[in-house]
Amino acid sequence: MKHILQRLVFPALFVLILGSLSCKKGGSDLLEGATEFKGPYPAPEAVTYSDKGVSRTVTAYPGQVLVFFNMPVSEKEATRLIAASGGTILAKTPAAGMYLAGAEPVKVSAFITALQADPRVSDAAPNVTGSLSGGHGP
Repeated sequence: MKHILQRLVFPALFVLILGSLSCKKGGSDLLEGATEFKGPYPAPEAVTYSDKGVSRTVTAYPGQVLVFFNMPVSEKEATRLIAASGGTILAKTPAAGMYLAGAEPVKVSAFITALQADPRVSDAAPNVTGSLSGGHGP
């Protein structure tokens, strides 16, 4: 779980902090074109997937995948790749290359594997639950 949090939560928090400060990137707002997920979250459960060939099981929202693209990738290109891999976009921050994608829960592992195989994707993993801690808990 620590590996996932380091890899996905911290970049997401970084972008959220930048966005909340109304930072500009190349003269455009980082939150331009951003949408948030307004649907209900499914009950968290164990999700097993292949992380670049390594099997991992995490507690996550089934059917939800965080996708991070290498820059620059257009929103149109990201949308096309997510759809071609079997997913849909649930939320997005295109200027930061971050997308929350949805896929059938039973197909999430194959969806993640397909995304990770594309050189335009820097990372893809289940939308994990949890909280940040200083490592002082059990």
